[in-house]
Amino acid sequence: MKYLMSMLVLLSTFVEADTGNSINLTSFSELGVLSEDINNRQISLRGFLLKDEGEFYFCSSMESCYSRGKERIVVKSNDEVQRYLLQVSECHMELTGMFHSLNKSQKGWPITGYFKVDEKPTFDFNPNYHLINKNCRAYNAMKE
Repeated sequence: MKYLMSMLVLLSTFVEADTGNSINLTSFSELGVLSEDINNRQISLRGFLLKDEGEFYFCSSMESCYSRGKERIVVKSNDEVQRYLLQVSECHMELTGMFHSLNKSQKGWPITGYFKVDEKPTFDFNPNYHLINKNCRAYNAMKE
């Protein structure tokens, strides 16, 4: 397992070096492993957005959001993007923003970090997306 993690870190370093200033598509599993390397850096993530108790959470999966699992981050954004995100809550999407990891005293919190998002999300829905999620207004509007 340590070997696999080492290879993952090494390969991600090569990818980052190769892409220059491009924004890396990062997975939620990498957030824990690479949190120091990607802290305060622009990344893209694919996941599920949910507004819960006044906060937007971006999660690795619907289950992680609804069960308040560790694989979720708090989304911070300007008023315009927040209004848009409110309309597309409960959808899978890709978000790009500045990732801020938790400090050592916060590691026990039920989140992985914070994500400052200044752009609207991108979507890439499969034609049968409604089979797993009937609550996504963005998908439902696209299908009409």
